[in-house]
Amino acid sequence: DLICETSDPTLSSVVADQFRIGYEAALIAERLARGGAAPKKVLLIEPRRVVTRASTDSVAVDDPHVSAAMQLIRLHACDGIEVDDVVAKVPVSRSVLQRRFRSVLGRSIHDIIVDARVKRAKELLAETDLPLAAVAERSGITPQSYLNVVFKSHVGETPLSYRKRMAHVSDLERMI
Repeated sequence: DLICETSDPTLSSVVADQFRIGYEAALIAERLARGGAAPKKVLLIEPRRVVTRASTDSVAVDDPHVSAAMQLIRLHACDGIEVDDVVAKVPVSRSVLQRRFRSVLGRSIHDIIVDARVKRAKELLAETDLPLAAVAERSGITPQSYLNVVFKSHVGETPLSYRKRMAHVSDLERMI
């Protein structure tokens, strides 16, 4: 953190899930010690979060309209912004902006908005004890039943199971 905060510009960083990495490594080591086989596939551990600082505060794309739209999405995705709101702030038509998003980012405007909301929901679930209804409200994925559907389709587990898994990681951290 010290290096990231004192650099100019301040540097964004990835917070690795070190305790989960250690836990999974211990499970593999135990399996090997008992004569089991090494895993055939690489186990990918999702980072706990990305700390965004000035080095990534703007979207690194050459298209100024896509960049402006991405900045708007980053600032207001959880405030209920929709595709039409983004299009209204950029001086090109909806179809042109959609084509540019697909060309530059490989995704639609709507996909980017939903990703930002899911990212916020994950942060709230991992870092707070807010009720799911409040997580839905603060992430912009309402009602709560829709949060459950969207979250599961993007993350592969329900918000509640994600929260429990993240709490388990926090429990491991406290034990060490």
